[in-house]
Amino acid sequence: FPAMARDVAFLLPREVAAQLAGRVIEEAAGDEAESVTLFDAFEGKPLPAGMRNLAYSLLFRRADRTLTDEEVEAAMGRVRVALREKLGAQIRE
Repeated sequence: FPAMARDVAFLLPREVAAQLAGRVIEEAAGDEAESVTLFDAFEGKPLPAGMRNLAYSLLFRRADRTLTDEEVEAAMGRVRVALREKLGAQIRE
């Protein structure tokens, strides 16, 4: 069945490990998340001092049927909430 791709970008304090952010994303995204890949990490101007931007690509798929947009958007909502609540991330829209 076809996969659906989504990206999420957010600001975190530099001392928060990208691997920790990846684990938080994987846990929140659920079983339909086939992969979570860091594709950008940036520090420096114009970002605030001590902060960095991380961007992850998520691929969603089920083996038994095609996921709906609503299911994938619900998973992404859980990801954004988890990043904010567990890591204090500032989600970039």
